[in-house]
Amino acid sequence: MQLGFHYFDTAHDTVVVTKPKVESMPMAASGFRSVESFADFATIAERYWGVQVFPNCHFPRLAPLLPILWLSPDGVLGLHSHIYFMQRMKQESGFRDAEAFLTRSEWATRPLPPDWEGRVQRFKERTLSPEARTPPGGAGPERLAAECAACRANQAYGSPAFLARIFTAATTVVITADE
Repeated sequence: MQLGFHYFDTAHDTVVVTKPKVESMPMAASGFRSVESFADFATIAERYWGVQVFPNCHFPRLAPLLPILWLSPDGVLGLHSHIYFMQRMKQESGFRDAEAFLTRSEWATRPLPPDWEGRVQRFKERTLSPEARTPPGGAGPERLAAECAACRANQAYGSPAFLARIFTAATTVVITADE
């Protein structure tokens, strides 16, 4: 946890029980830094949680707000980055950070594994209207950039009702290895 310029680990003894229960120090001395982009978040997610990160090009209307698809080690693919500080980061950057992740980051051109492409296609066929579906490889960078620009132009993204719909969408798009 970060409070101002200080780092606190209130479960410091979780892995090594002989460590002190709480660790506190200036953030600069901790070796940590703030997450400042979706690329930062993706790097941490892959290293810390062992997930595989992909750009959300399959659900382009949701991509500006939920730009990350991640495949968990237990075989579940879902939309991510709906946590509060990531939502604030998107809004404060005018969705430019989400757009950069989707169109110019090292993840932007990373395709889903072929078996997962098929699962995503079947999910879209079951849950989306034909006009809302993207081709098997997902939407291209131009469409993703256009969706981010549309969010910049529409100030409704800050409303509680809109954010509630986004959180619902984040929990609705869950695809398993069984599909």
